[in-house]
Amino acid sequence: MKKKSLLLLLSICMTFFCALESIWARQVKVVGSQGSWQLMVDGAPFYIKGVGFAKTVHAGNIDYYFNEMKKIGLNSFRTWGTGDDTSLMLEKAEEYGLMVDVGIWLLQNKKGEPKAVDYVKGEKYKRKTLREIEEQVKKLKDYPSVLMWNVGNEVVMSLKTEEEKIAYAKFVEKICKLIHKIDPSHPITSTTAWSFAWPYFKKYTPSLDIYGTNIYGGVVVIKEEWEKIGIDKPYLITEYGPHGEWEVSVDKNGQPIIPSEESKAKAYFNGWKHYIEKNKGLNLGAYAFAFEGGEDFCGAWFNIFMLGKKRTSYWKIYEMLTGKKGKNKPPLVCKFELSKFTDIYPGENVNVYLEVKDPDKDKLNCVFKMCNRKLWDEGIYPVIFEKKKKKEFVITAPDKPGIYFLYVYVTDGKGNIAVEGKSIKIIEKKEKGK
Repeated sequence: MKKKSLLLLLSICMTFFCALESIWARQVKVVGSQGSWQLMVDGAPFYIKGVGFAKTVHAGNIDYYFNEMKKIGLNSFRTWGTGDDTSLMLEKAEEYGLMVDVGIWLLQNKKGEPKAVDYVKGEKYKRKTLREIEEQVKKLKDYPSVLMWNVGNEVVMSLKTEEEKIAYAKFVEKICKLIHKIDPSHPITSTTAWSFAWPYFKKYTPSLDIYGTNIYGGVVVIKEEWEKIGIDKPYLITEYGPHGEWEVSVDKNGQPIIPSEESKAKAYFNGWKHYIEKNKGLNLGAYAFAFEGGEDFCGAWFNIFMLGKKRTSYWKIYEMLTGKKGKNKPPLVCKFELSKFTDIYPGENVNVYLEVKDPDKDKLNCVFKMCNRKLWDEGIYPVIFEKKKKKEFVITAPDKPGIYFLYVYVTDGKGNIAVEGKSIKIIEKKEKGK
């Protein structure tokens, strides 16, 4: 009787531990040799078909977003840091078969950051950061949806001196050693803009497993850059997409000319097909920027979702990852012209000529919104407008002088949206005629 009870208990324990192994941390490794690397998840090849995701999630919206990620053909998404919603995100990602590049945010020294940090002498910040990272890694490492850790984002670009850049790379090395000690089951990457940090990582961060890069127009030559620097580890495209505001021509207001919805969509497609997937083995995949973030200047430029609606880029990524085409296409903005775009008085009326069409002949709705260029991270807000004729509208200029971006949002009632934008310059009355 005792023998049978012992065997039964042993069987229950084995079942429990087998189940526990299937529930908790997967083993993720980088395998292979120079130019033929592969990411392996529990022994199976895994090529990243991902997207950046900066939306705060909760019980009311997370299923919607993750379901859309699966429908579009994605297998992973990237975050830039951890927060109150990270545990929920990782838990739900497992349900949807999505793996997560978990971001670990490190302070930059550029406009927009809450405070500057001294990576040379800032020992207090570094000790505090290491404690916080240790706590977060211990808390999150056993979620099965964790794919890797991503330490820092574009920090080197924000540092001015060589001493700072070296100190930062050495600090990332400390972080990598700490994470590897706590969590030997997942690799580590660190993200740089272009390849600015790669020479420093090569010399001072040997524990880094993967070299990350945020690359847009430069996706066409990043392979050559990797070869030129002589890196002996794989790279990962941590952001890619259409040309950014820093890469395009400027208008008469000195502001970046926003590419059309169609040209943005082609950039995702061509970047993936010709420069990412083609170099599989050198790179481990890519994250398109971005699935959905805020409704602000950056979001209007890059989001493939806007307010939960699909843009042309969404359907182009869907086509390139699944081989299928969407059944209902987004609207097209054929013309978006202003009677004035510079030297506009506060509160002045500006005529807008707008031509839109829908490939599926859906009924379209148009609204106008605006953001202040200097305060773009505060978001896009509605603007007063009036429809005069079928293709003509009048908008009222803001009360305060400055550079603004005027956007038109065109929706089709079928879950699709087009967003186009142009800059306008509002001046004080005394400036006119100078």
